[in-house]
Amino acid sequence: MEQLPQRGSVPQIGVFHTPRLRNDEWYNLPMTTPPDNNFTFLTSLADNQQSILKLVDALLDGQKSLTEGQTNLSRQQASLTQAMENLAAIVGDQGERVDGLETKMDGITAKIDGLRDDIGLVKGGHARNAMRQNLARIADEFGFELISEVPQAAVIGFSKVATAQGEAANEAESFRNADLVMNVRDANGQPGYVALE
Repeated sequence: MEQLPQRGSVPQIGVFHTPRLRNDEWYNLPMTTPPDNNFTFLTSLADNQQSILKLVDALLDGQKSLTEGQTNLSRQQASLTQAMENLAAIVGDQGERVDGLETKMDGITAKIDGLRDDIGLVKGGHARNAMRQNLARIADEFGFELISEVPQAAVIGFSKVATAQGEAANEAESFRNADLVMNVRDANGQPGYVALE
């Protein structure tokens, strides 16, 4: 017949490591003090072992859930890393497109500047033509009678003579830079020149 353990001794059922329990879990474990009856003591030990096994099973289930969560997190991190790489590629493409647009815009700006210059010449030519067509009226507005328009070569010659005779250089330069110069006569019949800019 098998010998039952003595009072106060704990039989070796098996060696296993118990999980670390929180304080409130220790309080919920049944007490394992050996009673007077050995059968009751063994039943109590079996119940304690069942409680511990349930806790170990719960711990293993928790560890399994944690492992699954870590696996899912790793997948999500890999997905996020891929998304970040895709975003970096998109940003790089957009940067290249912006650079290309800036180059095109610089070209367009240069063309617009050229058109402005051309339009300026057209406007200037139109203004000169309008002045030429209205020289008599313009002379009349200033109180003169128009004799003729002075050609550019004659204006240059006059400005050289005027500078040599002591006229102010800025007045001579004003005639040289004028759009049109008119040979006019005042109300007393005195001849003169009017520069139109």
